[in-house]
Amino acid sequence: MKLCPHAHLNHGKAEGLPLLTTKVVVLRFFMVSMTLKDIPVPVHQALKLRAKEHGRSLNKEALACLESILLPRKVDTDQLLTEIRRHREGLPGKLSDQLLEEARTSGRP
Repeated sequence: MKLCPHAHLNHGKAEGLPLLTTKVVVLRFFMVSMTLKDIPVPVHQALKLRAKEHGRSLNKEALACLESILLPRKVDTDQLLTEIRRHREGLPGKLSDQLLEEARTSGRP
């Protein structure tokens, strides 16, 4: 076991303590800036409203919208269907094709 060679820097307090080594990994993400021009007023208003609803700045909301379209997350359909079926089992009543057909053909009030 290595001992700390810099005990003299801590007024002898580190003397005899094991030397701890750490590995530092530096990840570098380069961010770029972009300016949007000629944004239609309805688009700007919708983005502004959406940002307010989500408690984000206009910039963060625009990024969230771009990421959701350009970098969609993959969905495990088997897992999703399992979760839906489990949820439906806990609901009261059961739907059948016959009940759905009756609801569709009977009209709505």
